[in-house]
Amino acid sequence: DVIVKTLTFHVSAQNVQLDPAGYRLVTSADENAELACSSTATTGDITVTCSGIDSSTMQSRIGQGQWVIYKLKANVTKTSIGSGISTLIVELPVLGSRAQTNSILWSDEITDVTWVDVPVLSVQSTVYRTR
Repeated sequence: DVIVKTLTFHVSAQNVQLDPAGYRLVTSADENAELACSSTATTGDITVTCSGIDSSTMQSRIGQGQWVIYKLKANVTKTSIGSGISTLIVELPVLGSRAQTNSILWSDEITDVTWVDVPVLSVQSTVYRTR
């Protein structure tokens, strides 16, 4: 089994303002089991860290051949700070590199590991855009 401990997201909030205390991690299986996450800013380049997943009420254990969908929720406080296009991009910027600090901390119950042996180096999603 794999036990997910920490996920570290990069959020790019351009012309958008977010509540720094409003980030929550949930799984698609149980959206009522939320984990509060910390953030470094309200706009621009933001690091969001969701730690203690393994000691929370949400599913952190992933068995062989199984999967879990994690979702990062955020509270948008201003949809437009100024003029222009507003964009919000969330990503797990580094996954499969042993040479860098990665976006995930997981355990096999013996050793903590900070990388995932996958062919993709990041996972990115555009969630929000206005004109």
